[in-house]
Amino acid sequence: MVILKIEEVFFANINDRKAEAILVATLLGYKIPSTSKYYLACISIPIMVLIVSFIPSYIQDYNIMSKQQAIIANSIDKISDSLYEECDYVYSDDPYEYYDEYGYYISGYLSDENGDDYAYVSVTINSEGLINGINYSIDVDVNVSKEDNLALLQSTLTTLNSLLNEADVKAIEDELLTNYQLSDDFIEWFETSSYYDEENFYESNMMISYYSTPLEEYDDYGISYVYVSIYPENYY
Repeated sequence: MVILKIEEVFFANINDRKAEAILVATLLGYKIPSTSKYYLACISIPIMVLIVSFIPSYIQDYNIMSKQQAIIANSIDKISDSLYEECDYVYSDDPYEYYDEYGYYISGYLSDENGDDYAYVSVTINSEGLINGINYSIDVDVNVSKEDNLALLQSTLTTLNSLLNEADVKAIEDELLTNYQLSDDFIEWFETSSYYDEENFYESNMMISYYSTPLEEYDDYGISYVYVSIYPENYY
């Protein structure tokens, strides 16, 4: 309460001195300048300094971002158009909706005569519009021979890879767009193993994995498929 009283007295004294100064100036015929323009200057000058300092940097960053988005969108459009030549539908991220430093995805899906998806390719595009990763997934039919499945696996890889090459989008490494063949180790394992086993095979820039629902759980919803991941050398 004492502090509040002191503050009241302090500001009252200031107001009294201001009123006295105005009275004296008026009696002597002096014009009292308006203080509003000084208040305006105190507010506007710092704002102008901020604008001059940061707006050019913001515009530059915006222009760089817009250029990156256009480059990424061009790569996505080219890959999507190429995939649509064989794929039943294509999904792709939109770089104009958001920025993702980890990349943008385009996926194309192949369907069988019944309209069921049996294979897809997923491509990752980096912030420079370059391909930096490719994943293939192809279903395996446990009701047909190993030879037929191997033939379908390789032909599907070749088909999807050809579509990516036709898109004419560069990769961060040329090897990413190579028409990969199933490795001898994978083929030997696949031919001699059960459809319901699982295994992984690694190379310098490639991983081939086989996944399957266990035999004892396999029903109409059981799945078996080969997953091929191609990435830059020494990626991991």
